Amino acid sequence: MTSKWPTCPFDIDEESEELIRSVFEVVKTIRTIRGERKIKPGESVEVVIYANPRDRAVLERNIALIAGLGKASEVNFTLTKEKLSREKYTYGMAGEVEVFVDTSACTHDDDIERLERLITEKEDYARLLEVKLMDPTFVGKAPENVIRLTQEKKEVTLRQIEKAKEELKQYKG
Repeated sequence: MTSKWPTCPFDIDEESEELIRSVFEVVKTIRTIRGERKIKPGESVEVVIYANPRDRAVLERNIALIAGLGKASEVNFTLTKEKLSREKYTYGMAGEVEVFVDTSACTHDDDIERLERLITEKEDYARLLEVKLMDPTFVGKAPENVIRLTQEKKEVTLRQIEKAKEELKQYKG
């Protein structure tokens, strides 16, 4: 006996899903930095976020969620990131959002190596996406929205590479 796959009776709000995804990406970035810096789960950290106005509005509406899931004592937003001390903060990226976690109690000896590794990973990913987009089989058979999403992923990844390179310059002084 077979039956049809169930369908959702509601329209999916893709824009809302994308926006809340940015909240989860920020939390994931905070948790990743905490783990890399071996910050104890019970310790709270200060977080500073640099984001475009659209992402910032969504993140501000979900600040309690970010603070709770990221175990942050405070979450602040900044319009300029140049004044943030690289000795105090560890840098992370969550899509288009840049996240700075106060890790002043930790050593920052490996920050340059960590950023260089991040840039290499992002460059490899961008190359992979470029190869996929140049593959006539993929382009010929994939639905238009999948091709568009792949192009968007590539564009976001290239912007992330540029941001990480800018950040690396800050660490190198």
